[in-house]
Amino acid sequence: MEEVEQVRKGLGLDSFYIVGHSWGSLLAMEYIHKYPSHVKGVVYSNMTASLKDFVDYTAKLKSELFTPKDKQLFDSLDKEKAYSSPLYTDLLMNKLYSKVLCRLPMEQWPEPLMRAFKKVNQTVYVQMQGVDEFHVTGNFKDWDFWDKLPTLKVPALVLGGEHDEMNPESMRREGRLLPNSRTYLCPEGSHMAMYDDQQRYFAALTTFLKDVDKGSFKADPK
Repeated sequence: MEEVEQVRKGLGLDSFYIVGHSWGSLLAMEYIHKYPSHVKGVVYSNMTASLKDFVDYTAKLKSELFTPKDKQLFDSLDKEKAYSSPLYTDLLMNKLYSKVLCRLPMEQWPEPLMRAFKKVNQTVYVQMQGVDEFHVTGNFKDWDFWDKLPTLKVPALVLGGEHDEMNPESMRREGRLLPNSRTYLCPEGSHMAMYDDQQRYFAALTTFLKDVDKGSFKADPK
């Protein structure tokens, strides 16, 4: 976080907003815990407050979204560590990602999302997380921020989707633990609610930013 603070100083940012999505929310929590004074407001988008919570929920999603035949194939490929197999990729894309990552028809997935898949740095991804949502073995695997959330006093918006790969109930819990926050989960949104429930996502985001900017921000009752 020291490096991030040096970037802030270098850019001369004295009162600014942070919008963190997924891993970005993890980094935002860590940064604000250490350097809150210059942050005007923060959006924690589509992220829970611990990786164990994430792993527990993806295991639940696997049991709900995979048929017995899917599970048998997945477990067989997993045992062989065949993570680059087209069969393994197909299971992730069609059984998981199409339901909880982006719920638009896959032929309508936006170009930035498709580009992210094509150009992902797998070395960094595996180092930080693991091979996928079911194998969180990287540097983040023990990250847990639940106990620190009440210390984050910066005005916050917890934003997510009801069909997210993050547990919606955990995101609501996150909002309750943050002392100065609102929570909004897009009813048709997934992990990429900014695409598959776009109007609601950006309405909540822009309303929060405008309210903080005008000094009229009010947190949800806890």
